[in-house]
Amino acid sequence: MNKMPDCKYFWQVYSEVVLTKRLNIVKVDPMNISKNKYRDVMIGLFFVTGVLSFVSGQFILSTLLFGSASLASNLNQATPARV
Repeated sequence: MNKMPDCKYFWQVYSEVVLTKRLNIVKVDPMNISKNKYRDVMIGLFFVTGVLSFVSGQFILSTLLFGSASLASNLNQATPARV
């Protein structure tokens, strides 16, 4: 037997899509909001310092700075385990 989808869920999703399109509401994706400004500043400083050291010819230092900026931007901070 074919089950029909729940009408409440359909209308909820449909109305949300229609209202956001008609009212030009921009939804902010929570993944794009930074929760740690100090981490963003640190990554930016690593990157800018890496570029400046690359331009000045210090290739080993620039490689280390680019690597640390890459690691810092991709790794998540560990949260303590709850017991």
